[in-house]
Amino acid sequence: MKERNRSLDLYYLGSKLIAISFFIIALYFKQAYGLDKDYAYSIMFFLIAYLVANIVLILRLPEGRYAKKKILRVIDYFVVIYLALLSLNLYGLIPIGFLLGLYVVYYFREISLLLLFIIFLLLIKAILLHQFTREEIVLGILYLLGSAFISSKLNLLWVIQLKNTLLIKYRNELKRKDVIIGELSKKISIFEEILKFLELLSRKKHLEDLPNFLKGVLKAEVVYLQKADKPIKVNFNREEFIVTKVGNIIFIIKPKEKYLLNDERYKEKIKTLITILKPYIESFLANSK
Repeated sequence: MKERNRSLDLYYLGSKLIAISFFIIALYFKQAYGLDKDYAYSIMFFLIAYLVANIVLILRLPEGRYAKKKILRVIDYFVVIYLALLSLNLYGLIPIGFLLGLYVVYYFREISLLLLFIIFLLLIKAILLHQFTREEIVLGILYLLGSAFISSKLNLLWVIQLKNTLLIKYRNELKRKDVIIGELSKKISIFEEILKFLELLSRKKHLEDLPNFLKGVLKAEVVYLQKADKPIKVNFNREEFIVTKVGNIIFIIKPKEKYLLNDERYKEKIKTLITILKPYIESFLANSK
């Protein structure tokens, strides 16, 4: 998510840098705005301040907030209108196309209204002020429309690609969490079974029949308990038994069903049961001497 937000922020900043670069070229090399040198220097000061403000904001704002900051969008709209008022030829309209294309996907209605207003201004400049020839005004309007709607398609594809990447990331995250939830559900199920066993065991006044209780709860044919510091006195085929050691206790069990020999959930249940019943088992072993 953070990578996606940072990419969006950098995309917006990069587009503004390109628009500023074209503005400088049009201002100084194509005389696109008809400004004298003093006024041109004032405009440059404003551009530098604008650029610095954008860089500071992208560094200080949380990721993703820069691209969606409303005040920046409104400022850019005023910049677009100002450039449209100053433009004397097609070169002056180039930066406008970049800024229009920047916001068109997320703010299509706003950009459509702004585009209509700019076209209206250009028609006034061409018809009443004669600042554009007929060919220039036609090409200028086509350029602005093309910039907005072609950028809309390209930006939309870019946004869809980012959304798709994000959805894949979320899907993988959900799969990972499903696995975790599944494991937790298994453990909860184990603890619920053990809790029932403890409730039954707590009602008994003696522990002599502890192995029989364990046989019942574990669906086992044979249950053998002993301390780990003593040699195992019973003979058994390890392929038919499960041997579990917890602390100083060895638990040997032969399940009734053979498939349980390779059941990890069953083995986890045994280990958890021994851990919880350790005081009972130690007491049982002490009394069995």
